[in-house]
Amino acid sequence: MKHTKGPIHGRSRNLKKKKRPLKPTTLLKTFKRGDRVRIVINASFPKNMPPLKFNNYMGVVERKQGKAYIVKVRDLNKAKYITIPNVHLLVVK
Repeated sequence: MKHTKGPIHGRSRNLKKKKRPLKPTTLLKTFKRGDRVRIVINASFPKNMPPLKFNNYMGVVERKQGKAYIVKVRDLNKAKYITIPNVHLLVVK
C-alpha cells in the first residue's frame, strides 16, 4: 500500500520558500468584522490551510467561526467565502 506524503505534499514546491516559524503574537491575533485582510499562506501551519489559489488575495472579515474567520473574497467578480485561521491572515491598513 502506498503511504501518504503529508497534507501539503502536492503544493510543497510552491510553499517551500514561504515556511517561517510561528510566533506567539501571530497565534493571538484577532480581527473585527469589516477589517480588510490579506491572505498570506504560512506553510509552517498546514492545518486548515486555504487553497493556494487564494494566496495574496485581499478580503473582508465577515465573522468569526470557532478559532477561524470567514473572509469574503472577490474571485472573477463573484463573492466567495473562505474559512481561514488567523495564522494565514494579515491586516491591511
